[in-house]
Amino acid sequence: MSGIFDATTTMIGHGLNLSLTRQNALNANVANMDTPGYTPRDVDFAAALERAMETNTVSAEALIERPDKAPGVDGNQVDLDMQMARLSQNATLYTASSKAMSRKLAMLKYVISEGA
Repeated sequence: MSGIFDATTTMIGHGLNLSLTRQNALNANVANMDTPGYTPRDVDFAAALERAMETNTVSAEALIERPDKAPGVDGNQVDLDMQMARLSQNATLYTASSKAMSRKLAMLKYVISEGA
């Protein structure tokens, strides 16, 4: 890898991008909880992060169908409680990743300023 960013910084960046992708998918699931025939989507985070590290991009292929329950009468498979739990989990992961990135950048700033 060339440049000033190491593999850890790159991985944290991909993690932040995947968290955003997952947030958007989960938001869409909640918005479509009353849409007939809707199947919720999510991100297989571990597989998507591995793929992102190999290709150096976060792709739309990260989204997978992830039904919460058997289809109701209208065919909808969204469970609001499950989606809210996933949103909370994703927010925690995003917060941890952003703090890690902040610390990495603070170390870089320290080195650039020669410890001053």
